Amino acid sequence: MSNLFVVLLLIAIGFMIYSFIKRKWKFGIIALVIAFACYMIVGLLPSNNQHKEKEITQSSTKTSKSSSKTEKSSSEDSSAVSESSEVKKVNNSFDLTNNGEYQFTDANIKPTTAKIKNNVISFYFDWRNDDGVADKRSFLGSGVVVVLYQNGKELNQKSSDLSGEKQKISKNTSLEINYDYDLIDNSPVTVKMIPLDGDSKEFVINI
Repeated sequence: MSNLFVVLLLIAIGFMIYSFIKRKWKFGIIALVIAFACYMIVGLLPSNNQHKEKEITQSSTKTSKSSSKTEKSSSEDSSAVSESSEVKKVNNSFDLTNNGEYQFTDANIKPTTAKIKNNVISFYFDWRNDDGVADKRSFLGSGVVVVLYQNGKELNQKSSDLSGEKQKISKNTSLEINYDYDLIDNSPVTVKMIPLDGDSKEFVINI
């Protein structure tokens, strides 16, 4: 639009000069007025450069916002991956009494508590000696093995010297046993109790 008025301005100026030379004062004055009007209109209209600069600025702003959102999303994804691949070092305690009791040939196991501290899970359970032959027996001698898994991988059992598994107790009496295992990640833990005879039994701890 501004280009049209520039052309009209140039034509008006040319006609004005021609009119004054030919001493046609009336036409010269009319051309002067038209030229002045075109000059004022051209001055008020925004130039193409200003319009382009505005478009470039808006485009740059949109690009900057889009880049910021992408970086934020990438940062959140990276944080989520980091949390899922490492065990959170928090202290948690889980009540396992709702899991009931698990009866085996010569032993009864009742899960009580699981505690997590510094990437280690401690599994506590009451073992009752149901042996029908020996007067006294240890949990180790009962033949039941307790194994923990995460995603199908067996957890490393730490030293069991303080677990109480070697302590012998009389028939029909109970003793608390606890085992410590190194966690792999934050996935659910499967507790599997495997006897010498009979079927194994298991349950899951959602940590």
